[in-house]
Amino acid sequence: MIEMSIPLSSSNRPRIVTSIGRLRLMAGILGVGFGLYLVSSTTGYLKYMGESESDYSSLEELEFVSDFDGIFIATLGAIGIVIAFAILRGKKRAWTANVAYSSIMIVLFAADVALGSPRSAVGVFFNGFILAYMFAGPVKAYFGRVSIPPAPVTASTAAA
Repeated sequence: MIEMSIPLSSSNRPRIVTSIGRLRLMAGILGVGFGLYLVSSTTGYLKYMGESESDYSSLEELEFVSDFDGIFIATLGAIGIVIAFAILRGKKRAWTANVAYSSIMIVLFAADVALGSPRSAVGVFFNGFILAYMFAGPVKAYFGRVSIPPAPVTASTAAA
């Protein structure tokens, strides 16, 4: 039997990295769950979007749009879960993946806000928060993104 252990805390990992990983994990789980809900319930999709069946030309179109949106949201949630595990395990590429993912999510949520869904502003702020902390000194250092500055050139080192 394979046992999967995810270190949710580590003595050498900054607490903010643990917090970012946990937040990304919770958001990913919620995204997968909500996406699956939209796939399984056209009525739930209509309530969430504030629409009615008469807004669609056929029931098949409604089901297609509901399924497409649900699968899209669930896929984004699953990607978030993978990134969360990478963050919690301290993988070096997790920093790049999380910065790219947060940036994409900010654009998607901002577009949703621009199209008239003010509740998506929560997603903009959430991903903005994560993105901002990914550039904090201890986080960048933990993921090896801080380069060591070169030694300053002095008269004694220049003559050598």
